[in-house]
Amino acid sequence: MRGLSLPDGLPCVIMINSKDSPAAKRFTLMHEYGHILLRKGDLCTPLMHGGSESTKQKVESWCNRFAAFALMPEDEFREEYEKMESEGTSREEIIDLLSRKFATSRLATAMHAQELGLATQSMVDGTRRHVHAPQKGGRAPPPPIKCINERGRKFVSLVLASRQAKTISSRDAMDYLDIDLAHAAALREQLS
Repeated sequence: MRGLSLPDGLPCVIMINSKDSPAAKRFTLMHEYGHILLRKGDLCTPLMHGGSESTKQKVESWCNRFAAFALMPEDEFREEYEKMESEGTSREEIIDLLSRKFATSRLATAMHAQELGLATQSMVDGTRRHVHAPQKGGRAPPPPIKCINERGRKFVSLVLASRQAKTISSRDAMDYLDIDLAHAAALREQLS
């Protein structure tokens, strides 16, 4: 489960999965806030797509769009996308760069680009396949690469810099990164 909301009582409640990446948590939080605005709390299912929409799917779809527009404002998103496209950046790289800029998942970024008419369904499908594809040889990536992929380069760099400056404890750094700090040197190497 990624998240759920309970909008019926006061205070309203949003729960998110602590094991998700920061980008996923942000999206889920805004998605669940959409449920609270609609006063239609429910379990948050993975991003829904395709097929005829039931009432539940329509609510989920609205909440996904709400989260996307809240996290990736249309004017700024469109301006950045079109600028990179005019510079000859590939669409796949644009999605990657925008997902980093707005701290959202690649899939949510691709779906938002499609919603704005900037990307095609086949591009969203390709992103979805890439996100869910097994790693080379069927193995999971090494912990440092997995950490950077899930949390983003900026976030990992900030946590490591904060740990080095002693503004956060080693324990907090391990919690934020969900990685054993024995991998700190490998993380720094991957970031350089």
